[in-house]
Amino acid sequence: MTHGATGLGSYEAWAELQAGTVLPSVTLEVTEQTVILVPVSTWDLFPGHHSPAYARSQGQPDMYLNTIALQGFVDRAITDHLGPDAWVRRRKIAMVDSVYPGDEIRGTATILAVRRGGESVEVDATVEVSTDRGVAVRAESTTHRYRSQ
Repeated sequence: MTHGATGLGSYEAWAELQAGTVLPSVTLEVTEQTVILVPVSTWDLFPGHHSPAYARSQGQPDMYLNTIALQGFVDRAITDHLGPDAWVRRRKIAMVDSVYPGDEIRGTATILAVRRGGESVEVDATVEVSTDRGVAVRAESTTHRYRSQ
Protein backbone atom coordinates (compact mmCIF):
# COMPACT_ATOMS: atom_id res chain seq x y z
CA MET A 1 0.00 0.00 0.00
CA THR A 2 1.32 3.42 -0.84
CA HIS A 3 1.33 6.40 1.49
CA GLY A 4 -1.01 8.42 -0.69
CA ALA A 5 -3.57 5.63 -1.15
CA THR A 6 -6.10 7.23 1.20
CA GLY A 7 -5.18 10.86 0.71
CA LEU A 8 -4.35 11.24 4.41
CA GLY A 9 -0.65 11.73 3.70
CA SER A 10 -1.28 15.35 2.72
CA TYR A 11 -1.03 18.16 5.27
CA GLU A 12 -4.59 19.23 4.43
CA ALA A 13 -5.97 15.77 5.26
CA TRP A 14 -4.25 15.85 8.66
CA ALA A 15 -6.30 18.98 9.36
CA GLU A 16 -9.46 16.93 8.76
CA LEU A 17 -8.59 14.09 11.16
CA GLN A 18 -10.89 13.82 14.16
CA ALA A 19 -11.77 11.39 16.93
CA GLY A 20 -13.71 8.47 15.51
CA THR A 21 -11.96 8.43 12.12
CA VAL A 22 -11.26 4.82 11.11
CA LEU A 23 -8.28 4.49 8.79
CA PRO A 24 -8.46 1.91 5.99
CA SER A 25 -7.08 -1.47 7.01
CA VAL A 26 -3.65 -2.65 5.92
CA THR A 27 -2.97 -6.34 5.31
CA LEU A 28 0.02 -8.65 5.18
CA GLU A 29 0.21 -12.25 4.01
CA VAL A 30 2.42 -13.97 6.57
CA THR A 31 4.72 -16.53 4.97
CA GLU A 32 7.37 -18.82 6.44
CA GLN A 33 9.93 -16.38 5.06
CA THR A 34 8.24 -13.48 6.89
CA VAL A 35 8.21 -15.38 10.18
CA ILE A 36 11.89 -16.37 9.89
CA LEU A 37 13.52 -13.28 8.36
CA VAL A 38 12.17 -10.67 10.77
CA PRO A 39 13.66 -12.27 13.91
CA VAL A 40 16.91 -13.15 12.12
CA SER A 41 17.32 -9.54 10.98
CA THR A 42 16.74 -8.30 14.53
CA TRP A 43 18.85 -11.00 16.22
CA ASP A 44 15.79 -12.39 18.00
CA LEU A 45 16.90 -15.99 17.68
CA PHE A 46 14.30 -17.54 19.97
CA PRO A 47 13.59 -20.98 18.44
CA GLY A 48 9.81 -20.53 18.36
CA HIS A 49 10.32 -17.98 15.58
CA HIS A 50 12.17 -20.30 13.20
CA SER A 51 11.71 -23.91 14.33
CA PRO A 52 8.30 -25.54 13.80
CA ALA A 53 9.39 -28.48 15.98
CA TYR A 54 10.30 -26.18 18.89
CA ALA A 55 7.06 -24.23 18.49
CA ARG A 56 5.06 -27.46 18.60
CA SER A 57 6.91 -28.46 21.79
CA GLN A 58 5.49 -25.24 23.29
CA GLY A 59 1.97 -26.23 22.28
CA GLN A 60 1.88 -23.98 19.21
CA PRO A 61 0.74 -25.40 15.85
CA ASP A 62 3.70 -23.83 13.99
CA MET A 63 6.48 -21.25 14.36
CA TYR A 64 5.09 -17.77 14.99
CA LEU A 65 5.72 -14.12 14.25
CA ASN A 66 7.84 -12.28 16.80
CA THR A 67 6.90 -9.23 18.84
CA ILE A 68 9.04 -6.80 16.84
CA ALA A 69 7.23 -7.75 13.62
CA LEU A 70 3.87 -7.19 15.31
CA GLN A 71 4.99 -3.81 16.68
CA GLY A 72 6.10 -2.78 13.20
CA PHE A 73 2.78 -3.86 11.72
CA VAL A 74 0.88 -1.87 14.36
CA ASP A 75 2.91 1.20 13.39
CA ARG A 76 2.25 0.54 9.70
CA ALA A 77 -1.52 0.51 10.28
CA ILE A 78 -1.17 4.20 11.13
CA THR A 79 1.84 5.47 9.20
CA ASP A 80 0.81 3.94 5.85
CA HIS A 81 -2.10 6.37 5.82
CA LEU A 82 -0.65 9.37 7.61
CA GLY A 83 2.34 9.67 5.30
CA PRO A 84 6.11 9.73 5.54
CA ASP A 85 6.20 12.64 8.00
CA ALA A 86 4.30 10.68 10.65
CA TRP A 87 6.35 9.05 13.36
CA VAL A 88 5.30 6.93 16.29
CA ARG A 89 6.13 8.43 19.68
CA ARG A 90 4.59 5.73 21.83
CA ARG A 91 3.17 2.27 21.31
CA LYS A 92 1.73 -0.18 23.80
CA ILE A 93 0.59 -3.59 22.61
CA ALA A 94 -1.18 -6.58 24.09
CA MET A 95 -0.61 -9.82 22.21
CA VAL A 96 -3.83 -11.83 22.32
CA ASP A 97 -3.04 -14.65 19.85
CA SER A 98 -0.07 -15.88 17.84
CA VAL A 99 0.38 -15.24 14.12
CA TYR A 100 1.55 -18.17 11.98
CA PRO A 101 2.72 -18.75 8.41
CA GLY A 102 -0.34 -18.85 6.16
CA ASP A 103 -2.20 -16.21 8.18
CA GLU A 104 -3.22 -12.90 6.70
CA ILE A 105 -3.09 -10.12 9.26
CA ARG A 106 -5.26 -7.03 9.02
CA GLY A 107 -4.53 -3.88 10.96
CA THR A 108 -7.20 -1.24 11.52
CA ALA A 109 -6.56 2.04 13.33
CA THR A 110 -9.23 4.19 14.93
CA ILE A 111 -8.39 7.77 15.90
CA LEU A 112 -9.20 8.49 19.56
CA ALA A 113 -7.94 12.05 19.92
CA VAL A 114 -6.26 14.77 17.88
CA ARG A 115 -4.19 17.57 19.43
CA ARG A 116 -3.12 20.50 17.28
CA GLY A 117 -0.62 23.18 18.17
CA GLY A 118 1.14 25.47 15.72
CA GLU A 119 2.69 23.33 13.03
CA SER A 120 2.42 20.18 15.15
CA VAL A 121 -0.31 17.53 15.21
CA GLU A 122 -0.46 14.60 17.61
CA VAL A 123 -2.87 11.69 17.16
CA ASP A 124 -3.85 8.99 19.65
CA ALA A 125 -5.24 5.82 18.13
CA THR A 126 -6.14 2.25 18.89
CA VAL A 127 -5.03 -0.43 16.49
CA GLU A 128 -6.49 -3.90 16.24
CA VAL A 129 -4.57 -6.59 14.34
CA SER A 130 -6.59 -9.66 13.46
CA THR A 131 -6.43 -12.96 11.61
CA ASP A 132 -9.23 -15.24 10.48
CA ARG A 133 -9.19 -16.66 14.03
CA GLY A 134 -9.91 -13.27 15.60
CA VAL A 135 -7.93 -10.52 17.31
CA ALA A 136 -4.19 -11.15 17.56
CA VAL A 137 -3.00 -7.77 18.88
CA ARG A 138 -4.64 -4.77 20.54
CA ALA A 139 -2.58 -1.61 20.66
CA GLU A 140 -2.60 2.02 21.68
CA SER A 141 -0.38 4.45 19.82
CA THR A 142 0.54 8.11 19.80
CA THR A 143 1.72 9.39 16.44
CA HIS A 144 3.16 12.84 15.85
CA ARG A 145 3.65 14.98 12.79
CA TYR A 146 5.59 18.21 12.62
CA ARG A 147 5.47 20.35 9.53
CA SER A 148 8.38 22.73 9.27
CA GLN A 149 8.08 25.88 7.15
